[in-house]
Amino acid sequence: MTREEHIARHVALHAALDELFADFLVCNPACIPSTTRIGELMQWSYGQTGDPSEACVGVHPRPVCAHCGSAIATGEAHQCESPEKEGR
Repeated sequence: MTREEHIARHVALHAALDELFADFLVCNPACIPSTTRIGELMQWSYGQTGDPSEACVGVHPRPVCAHCGSAIATGEAHQCESPEKEGR
């Protein structure tokens, strides 16, 4: 895997993780990012593969870039050009 392929893969993985976490938060409104452990997210996600919560069926929020506010399509690499992203 080239450096560019590695970076592209991680950009796609982060976009997918953002979408997964957004789904989790919509379906678990009492949870907040700062106190949710990755294990909780993974257990919830695994549970959704076999028995999705009724509250979550049909709910698929589009992830939004935290820096520029652009919607991020599933599986696409988002190239944020926001100055805040790099701390500029």
